[in-house]
Amino acid sequence: MNRSRFSLNNFSLFLLCCLFAGAVLQLQGEEEKKAGGLSIRVLPVISGFLEAINKEQIGKAYEEFTSKEFKQQTSKDAFEAMIKRNKLEKSSSFQFGSFYSKGDQITFSGAFISTEGQDIPVEIDLRQEKGSWKIIGLQIFQIERGVPRPQK
Repeated sequence: MNRSRFSLNNFSLFLLCCLFAGAVLQLQGEEEKKAGGLSIRVLPVISGFLEAINKEQIGKAYEEFTSKEFKQQTSKDAFEAMIKRNKLEKSSSFQFGSFYSKGDQITFSGAFISTEGQDIPVEIDLRQEKGSWKIIGLQIFQIERGVPRPQK
């Protein structure tokens, strides 16, 4: 009799874990619905933008992926100077950090990883413009140069 009681407890524990996991997944699904699946729809824009910068196609990154609002506030020359000053076109990769949405805007954070292994943290703000996601803001955080990224 103790044996079946033990099995029932294990089964109860298993059932409780399954219910908990289901609740967590449902909450995550609700959050994704609130965000409208934005992360999935915005990733191609960010990837294209980063790829253009990495291929030193800074003009393409500016023209194709930034919003009208961004262009009104930042000239193409100023954008190119910012990218080159921070050596983003010399990055070896990009590491995504997190994203959040607020109203009609979504913000991605992450870091360009330089060929020397340094993190260059950035935030990229996006909003829909005529049905397409466009970059409305790009913030590059200043870091102390010469501090290499820890090797794994």
